[in-house]
Amino acid sequence: MDGPSPLTSWTFEPLQLVPILVVALLYARRSRTLARRGTPVASWRLWCFGLGIGLLVLALASPLDALGERQFLWAHMAQHILLGDLAPLALVAGLNGPLLQPVLQFGLALVLLVVGVAAGWRLRPEPVVQPNGEITELRGELRQMRQMVALSLMQQQSASERLKGVNWSYQLQQPDREVLTALLDTLMHDPNVNVRLAAVDALRQFGGQPVVRTGVVEALGRQDSPMVQVALIDLVVDLKEKESVDTLRKLTQNEKLNEAVRTRAQKGLQELEG
Repeated sequence: MDGPSPLTSWTFEPLQLVPILVVALLYARRSRTLARRGTPVASWRLWCFGLGIGLLVLALASPLDALGERQFLWAHMAQHILLGDLAPLALVAGLNGPLLQPVLQFGLALVLLVVGVAAGWRLRPEPVVQPNGEITELRGELRQMRQMVALSLMQQQSASERLKGVNWSYQLQQPDREVLTALLDTLMHDPNVNVRLAAVDALRQFGGQPVVRTGVVEALGRQDSPMVQVALIDLVVDLKEKESVDTLRKLTQNEKLNEAVRTRAQKGLQELEG
């Protein structure tokens, strides 16, 4: 039996291609809206997003799929690289805060989920292959995409976008050190109090990480906002972080400090030393 042809083995399955088309149309519509408002998307971002869409189509509709399933391992691996590495990287590079605000919140996340389901169905292993490895790999790729979106949003100039980036971290069960460092940096240096308070809440779920516990104690000694100070005191007490005792004691002795903060620090100190 003849194998698949590189020229004739293109497949156009609606389940896979229609969601990609919807993503591209939503992106184009949002880009035009921003251009009319006087805040156009940089041309290099448009090219990157277009490249990402093209790579998705190439991976799912081109002969790579047929060649990888029936003849060549290298084609199957190339398909994985396009779907799991190159296409997501190009798509994320094509996004920014203004683009993500309505699209990612209401439509793009759902469509990307459909694309992921379609891609997972397409890449399902043969019966003789153990599925656990590919499932783990796909989960890792999804986790990496979420981390990239969170990091990208936390670097935006708009406080609302940075707040969304912090909120994205809630979706990460096991963030890598780069995400934790970004959250701690936001807690330390973000000029917006609401963003710093959100960072405290986000770091709470990662309180078992040594880098988080150390960073939270350090931030407690540097904060100047009473609301953030109180939130951090509650956090170190909940974490039973003994290393914060000296910092709490200094807060109770600081007569220039807000009285509510000093009272909360004294109560927290008693709980940790009790």
